[in-house]
Amino acid sequence: MKATIQANVFKNLINNAKKFVRESGDFSFICLDIDSENKEIKATALDGHTVSIETAKIWETDSSFRCFVKPFIPRITKSDELVGLELVENKCYVSVGESI
Repeated sequence: MKATIQANVFKNLINNAKKFVRESGDFSFICLDIDSENKEIKATALDGHTVSIETAKIWETDSSFRCFVKPFIPRITKSDELVGLELVENKCYVSVGESI
């Protein structure tokens, strides 16, 4: 399962959601829901008391899927155009340029 999103949109999505992530424990991940029908990605983060839900349009995807990522993503620069998300077995890979 794969999805592609514009790099600056993904960076804003993660930066806005990571404010609501705890450093450790059950709430230390951001949940990403990719909806292939609506071409949308939703990032949900909880800190135990409040919730952050951020949505954005995706570039393309081959199917709907859900994955959980740490709030630390590969460095995104102005020259990076797209971010790839790939779910392989039970791991979500975030690729930006040459970084995974």
